[in-house]
Amino acid sequence: MLEGAPHETLLVIDGNTGQNALTQVKAFDDALQLTGLVITKLDGTAKGGVLAAIARVRPVPVYFIGIGEKIEGPATVQRGRLRRRPARISAR
Repeated sequence: MLEGAPHETLLVIDGNTGQNALTQVKAFDDALQLTGLVITKLDGTAKGGVLAAIARVRPVPVYFIGIGEKIEGPATVQRGRLRRRPARISAR
């Protein structure tokens, strides 16, 4: 074990969970004092709308978001900006 561990306490939230994610963040933050979030499946139908509610009620930083199933899917979030490869837009 590393000295001073744990250094981070992260909660992984499914982006499709909806408003229940806010309840989960509140409960885990109260119990564990979260230092950050990882949000998965932001490319789904929910589009992560609950992030606005989480940011308003519990401003826990989002460290990573999952936007796909490939290795390029996880993206880091720093200082409020998404950092990853530029999106490819194609007409269908």
